[in-house]
Amino acid sequence: MVELAMPRIVRLEEHVVNRIAAGEVIQRPVSALKEMLENSLDAGSTQVVVTVKEGGNKLLQIQDNGHGIARDDLHLLCERHATSKLRSFEDLQGIGTLGFRGEALASISFVAHMAVTTMQHDAVHGLSASYRDGIMDTGSPTPCAAVPGTTITVEDLFYNVLTRKKALKNGTEEYSRILDIVSRYAVFKAGTGFTVKRQGEARADLHTLPSASRLDNIRAIYGPGVANSMLALKHSVGDMAVASSSSFSSDGPVFTAEGYISSASHQGKRSTFILFINGRAVDCSPLKRAIDAVYTTVLPKAAKPFVFLELTMPGSHVDVNMHPTKKEVGFLHQEDVVDGLRAAVEHQLLASNNERTYTQTSLSTAGPVPTLQHNESTPAAGPPDSQQSGSQPIPTPEHKLVRVDSRAQTLDSFLRAPSGVAVAGLQAPSRKRPGARGQTRPQDVFELGDDEVMGAADRPSQRSRQSPNPPPVQEAAILSLLKDMDDDTHPGLLEVVKNNSWVGLADPRLALVQHKTQLYLLNLATLSTELLFQQLVRRYRQARTIRLDVPPLISDLADLALEEEEAAGNWQATEGESRADVARLVQQMLTAKAEVLGRFGLEVSKDGRLKAIPDLQGGYEPDPIGLPLLVLGLANDIDWDADARSLIWSIAEVISSCLGLQEMDPEAKEEISPPEAEPEHHDPSSLQSGHPPPLLSPADPEASTPSGGRLPASITHPSGSSLSGSAEKRPGSSGPKGRSEVMTRRIQQAQVICAGMRAFLKPSRRFARDGTVVELTSLEKLYRIFERC
Repeated sequence: MVELAMPRIVRLEEHVVNRIAAGEVIQRPVSALKEMLENSLDAGSTQVVVTVKEGGNKLLQIQDNGHGIARDDLHLLCERHATSKLRSFEDLQGIGTLGFRGEALASISFVAHMAVTTMQHDAVHGLSASYRDGIMDTGSPTPCAAVPGTTITVEDLFYNVLTRKKALKNGTEEYSRILDIVSRYAVFKAGTGFTVKRQGEARADLHTLPSASRLDNIRAIYGPGVANSMLALKHSVGDMAVASSSSFSSDGPVFTAEGYISSASHQGKRSTFILFINGRAVDCSPLKRAIDAVYTTVLPKAAKPFVFLELTMPGSHVDVNMHPTKKEVGFLHQEDVVDGLRAAVEHQLLASNNERTYTQTSLSTAGPVPTLQHNESTPAAGPPDSQQSGSQPIPTPEHKLVRVDSRAQTLDSFLRAPSGVAVAGLQAPSRKRPGARGQTRPQDVFELGDDEVMGAADRPSQRSRQSPNPPPVQEAAILSLLKDMDDDTHPGLLEVVKNNSWVGLADPRLALVQHKTQLYLLNLATLSTELLFQQLVRRYRQARTIRLDVPPLISDLADLALEEEEAAGNWQATEGESRADVARLVQQMLTAKAEVLGRFGLEVSKDGRLKAIPDLQGGYEPDPIGLPLLVLGLANDIDWDADARSLIWSIAEVISSCLGLQEMDPEAKEEISPPEAEPEHHDPSSLQSGHPPPLLSPADPEASTPSGGRLPASITHPSGSSLSGSAEKRPGSSGPKGRSEVMTRRIQQAQVICAGMRAFLKPSRRFARDGTVVELTSLEKLYRIFERC
């Protein structure tokens, strides 16, 4: 018997230790910002400006007007455990600054490119220095023009930690986290002005003034509705002056609390809990649960509270060195403190409960449906008094007359592509659903009714429902994700999405729709991904499925994806790790995770074949070209050990991004794009000029180039078998007829997606800012142009 040699204990290299430590302190862009923000506040800043690009992944810059950094200290700025705020361990008991370990800037320099420009108030010029792996670059610092204060620029965060970098690709989510942490400090530090904006944008997304009070900042950040419902809270236990002395010892809690809490009339949709303990933004789950329990008995159903609390305790009662990111602290007599604050909040709410504000609603009786003209244009037609009287209705002006009905369906929405164009590899058996149409049966939050709105266009599919009642942890995760969707919904975009009339395709990924008198351009690639993501969350554990005629091996799909990644330079095979080896590992991993994937409608057989994909919108057939990226994304981008909420979110994100409308390859795009439709015309930023790209028409053979008729959904296994009948160059697919089939399929996909958006999509607020939905023009503007002519 051969005995295995036991591995010897060795000392890790210093750069390995530093990079591991950096990953603990700097977990995501908001972690780096929080550390730099606290340094700015420790420096006595009264104005802090934060500039962000791609959620902080590409650029994170913070500028303050603090006291600056001395020239002799710059070489120690990014050295680990070099700090100006601590001299001995005993100093932690009375630490008055937010930073103390000297790890923040050092950790940032190990995972990003970092530069510092600083100037002290009595200096004649500034100094600039750059850092890498905790060491100041040779030649630094150099004199430069500057203003008093410090500017720290962090670029390419996690450039050398690729796994972390890929996991943080959602820049919008990271930016919302940055806004959240700065908002919390803006409410707390009323004497400091904060500004947060995206790079290149003149308008800030968050701006507060140094002269504003805490209540003013709540009004500016969270809205007047929240500020008007605030109740001031002050509560104290014990004598802080006596407790702060070094000779004092107490057997009970000593603290003071002040802040603002929402009243019983508050109608918030999102729970906001801001807690500062001895000046630190921290989390305290027991305290949050206790206060939420108080509000549960006071607030109306579905309303959420807003709570801002500042706790001050003796330094000897608080342990600030409990978490790498300092988001948690330990303090003595926690249960007594929580009970005392719960009682104080309850007393304040009961004292103000004699006044409440209720939303008034009117009950309208059934009557004849008004005509479209009056229904759409009444608000602009004249004063309410004149319209409610018995006189003749005022005619609607021509330039405000809506001539289409968003509820009307076009004839082509009931037609499907011929069998030669439909994806032959995606077969949809008859739908088997418990509970026939017309029957009344109870539904819970995870059970959808007959929600397909496609009418005759609804393609039957097989629904496989695994479990109507998921485990409590998963149920809570789904409810949390659904709540986030509701809270992030943009009311104006929701109205546009729900009530629009189809105009046509301007581009394989852009659609034109009309809402009232406005013409909008929709990015269907982004909107389809969001729609499928939301449907995956809603239909968790009960998604219908689309079965594949010839289930492909997952290793074949992974091999295709790796081939594309290798060609693009994003991945390179090594000696001990060939492409085939990685593909087999992907197949083994997803086969082992088949039970989890099945909850999302992905069916993986024991022999490693992909047998079915989720059917998330009746009539929508995903392009098979996304399947290789799907299996690679599931294997590479998912943290399978994450909590239930994060796991569900990440899997749904990968599936939706791969099954949504895919970018067409160049040959196919040429077939359906007019020659004059240059790419720059499709950029949403250039659409403000009012010149949209020419519309695509499936019946116009002149709108395409004479290139080959290969469909964009081409996927061929390494073994030679095709995933899709539409993926091959079929006889007759070239020429005007083949091009017309390609256009017809994409137009039908777009119409199905638009119908699903009307029924199910809750558009995010970010779509109003990032060019996903763009208003091109309106009838009123066009009439002004005609009148000038």
